[in-house]
Amino acid sequence: MREFQDIFDSYNSWFPYCLLVALPIFIALSPMPVVSASAHDFPVHRLAQFEYSGTLVGSKAAAVSMDARSAKADASNLLRKVVVVRLLDVTSTSLETMISQGVGAIVLLLPNKQDTNTVHENRETLLQLEEHLLASEIEIPIYFAEDSESITQLLNDLDFGMGGVGQKTSAAQTLFNAIGSTGYQLVTASSGIPKQQHDPIVRNIEGTLRARGEDDSQPTIVIVAHYDTLGAAPSLSYGADSNGSGVIVLLELARMFSRLYKSSKTQPSVNLVFLLSAGGKFNYFGTKKWLESHLDSSSSSELLSDVKFCLCLDSIGNTQLSSKVEDKESEEHSSKNSRIETSKRENVLHMHVSKPPKEDSHSGRFFSSLAAISEKIGKESNMPESANDVQVRYVHKKINLADEKLAWEHERFSIRRLPAFTLSNIESHDTLDRVPTILDRTVDTKQIAKNARIIAEALACTIFDYKETSCQGTMFQDSSSSHHVSEQHIQEWSDYLSSTPRFAGLLATNKASEHNKVVKTLAEALKTFTYDVKVVDHKRDKREPEFNFYDLHQTTMNVYKVKPAVFDLILSLGIAGYLFVVYGLIIKSGVIYGFMSNLMQGYVKSSLNASNSKSNGAQNHAYTTLPGSPKINGHNGTNGTTKIKAF
Repeated sequence: MREFQDIFDSYNSWFPYCLLVALPIFIALSPMPVVSASAHDFPVHRLAQFEYSGTLVGSKAAAVSMDARSAKADASNLLRKVVVVRLLDVTSTSLETMISQGVGAIVLLLPNKQDTNTVHENRETLLQLEEHLLASEIEIPIYFAEDSESITQLLNDLDFGMGGVGQKTSAAQTLFNAIGSTGYQLVTASSGIPKQQHDPIVRNIEGTLRARGEDDSQPTIVIVAHYDTLGAAPSLSYGADSNGSGVIVLLELARMFSRLYKSSKTQPSVNLVFLLSAGGKFNYFGTKKWLESHLDSSSSSELLSDVKFCLCLDSIGNTQLSSKVEDKESEEHSSKNSRIETSKRENVLHMHVSKPPKEDSHSGRFFSSLAAISEKIGKESNMPESANDVQVRYVHKKINLADEKLAWEHERFSIRRLPAFTLSNIESHDTLDRVPTILDRTVDTKQIAKNARIIAEALACTIFDYKETSCQGTMFQDSSSSHHVSEQHIQEWSDYLSSTPRFAGLLATNKASEHNKVVKTLAEALKTFTYDVKVVDHKRDKREPEFNFYDLHQTTMNVYKVKPAVFDLILSLGIAGYLFVVYGLIIKSGVIYGFMSNLMQGYVKSSLNASNSKSNGAQNHAYTTLPGSPKINGHNGTNGTTKIKAF
């Protein structure tokens, strides 16, 4: 027993202090999430973050490590939680409401690519939401995710499980449900803070088809299309129509006219300059720099000394909806069911100008040829049905010098007093059709082919100085000729551009020696059809930068099944209580030892007493009084008793 006491005394000297260190560690480790074997992950795309004209817009945070909740949950259950909700179920108002309720992050699920009808029905609401996101400074992380089977299951569990529909329950029931239920925790693979790109470099790509002659005195026509895109999420900004369609038509025009310029018999007397400009979504930054390098530089080329006009291509791959909806509301029907859409999609090429051209100018003749040829091609029986209604309209809008942001790319040229215009299927610059969107994922390749054909025929009539009556629209008609529009070429470029994000920040690099893959691909394509191809680097103004880009555009969201925080708290309290009891037992080991010793001694004494009692009982049993013997009262014998030995 003395050795046992010595062991307890030695533990009593050092073990309590070790326990004081271990206790906080155990408590800190106890709330770690219990990861389920069914944990999975999915790619997410962060809301764009950039600065434009000194204004920061987009999401300022990126890291997420919070419990997930449904948007249907009670407002009190959303604080510091990740809300997972479908994009179709969100408006700009509901988004601001969730942010004001203190949510920690938002994951917006994009509609399925095949669900085009639903997207079309909710197009106006979606564009308004995206416009709001691209104009707001938001403190919390906002991510977009493509819909999938696993994400759908996650959303269903959130809608109908913990954190789902906010039903009123008692406090005890809420606590019991919180302890017994299993929730989800979303954690981003990247936990860094978005950093600003240092001195980004954007690049213009230009190529030339030279006119007849040995000098640069021939007139020039410039064909321009910006190749970058913009959307709520940079890594989802494909811009199939805006402005992938403009890039496709520019490359197709370069291919078609390169055949004419190679032969001395058909080589025109007008230079054609093709410019794929950068930073188009940032006030046509690349076009501005290109004009400065050609017009303001001491080594400027004479190529722009006689510019007949500048043709800008922007969003010419989709028909636009002529919105005309009649409301016929009644008491029996909701407004949604009573709205009758009488609108139809129109195939219109709008020629946007800042100053109306004279009829006898090159711009005026081009417009006349464009209208005449579009009518003739629209009547061709071998054209697709959508081409039977081809229209060309003239749109005049003066440049608003009070507004820093330009409406169309041709205004950059008009400011420098160069005749210019923009061809687009969009009628006005301030409509929702002009809102940059991540939903811009498809184009009508047949319409692009038709528009390319019309523009090529009108351009040929202009550079060859044909009269309107001589323009029959047959120069690029023969499908067996190399001059005709190649639908295969258009389809290949459409597939590439509509699957490649081209946000300006993704295309920009920090070193002059580094070139983005998209820039390389476009430059190689232009080299195939034109000459003197140049890729020119441009930087922002260091004193007053026009824009700033930030990184962390895309990451992976990990999904874990976890017990809620209440369960972790109770588990921590249980562990702490257990350790406290153990600590108390060790501290009071002497008292416990004394108590146990007394208890054991008492047990030993009681055992000895019981043993003695049994021994005495056995001895007394050896001598007994026989039955029937006379009672001895002191008269029989000398001592008054008679003992009879039992046999």
